[in-house]
Amino acid sequence: RLHQLVEALDDAELCVSLDSTCADAWLAKGKAERALGRAADAALSYQAGLRVDPDSAELRAEFAAVRAEPPPNLLRQLRDLVFAARLGLENLFRTVEDPEKTTDAFVESNRELLDAQLGLLAQTLRVNTAVLFESPMLCDAYEQIVYACAQLVAGAPAAFSTLLRNAPNVVEGLSLALRVGWHVHHSVPKLAANALVVLATCPNADDQLRRKAVRHLLGGMLRWLLDARPEPDREAEEVCGCSCAVPWKAAACFLERFFEPGRAPPWVREECEAWPDVAQLCQWLTLSVR
Repeated sequence: RLHQLVEALDDAELCVSLDSTCADAWLAKGKAERALGRAADAALSYQAGLRVDPDSAELRAEFAAVRAEPPPNLLRQLRDLVFAARLGLENLFRTVEDPEKTTDAFVESNRELLDAQLGLLAQTLRVNTAVLFESPMLCDAYEQIVYACAQLVAGAPAAFSTLLRNAPNVVEGLSLALRVGWHVHHSVPKLAANALVVLATCPNADDQLRRKAVRHLLGGMLRWLLDARPEPDREAEEVCGCSCAVPWKAAACFLERFFEPGRAPPWVREECEAWPDVAQLCQWLTLSVR
């Protein structure tokens, strides 16, 4: 269900980007955000919709309902991060910094602890962006969490996907980081994209999870291609082999390694053929490289 919510949010945000005067698009965006646990983001979407259509009874009802919920508690989110540290988060960070230590054997021998850590970290990856972007402290913590999760997935995709119960939640969290990370730091979405590419193409990974990674990656790359932010004068520092400073250029880097000529696994081809927006992805990719 969470995968469907991410796709619903993608569709709504695409509609809003194409026509910001469409009240139904703001309504759909708010509903998806609220279902993802992002009440503060949903409230902003409902407000935007009401500015377009002040007489919408459904928008007014949804906005009233979301305002009745407790506001996002930044201190609680930071407390969760402190609790994660008590679970040995610092040890996890040190381990994933060394690719030689981030192996299937490491995951297998620490699976219970890793599951406890990842269960909490996956929740923090679903933070309200309205709260995240206003807190430099939370942005720094978010970047560290994405780094830890992404390095673990990229270093041991097979064991991660087959041995850890919270693996699906981490993949969903990385898919969200893929979409909002450019507003934090360019390393965040690139780390998430690299992890999803590795998982999606791993021959020994759980088939259902790697197929989800394919769909999340395709949706995220389309979002990147549609992001028309101007290109700065200088390239960014290299992260995961990509020094592109804007998402529409970085998309070409990650899609190139994802669709390595002549080596796309059969499940990747199947998911791409079934993905409803593949033609649109190809069109925007063509425009970006030209």
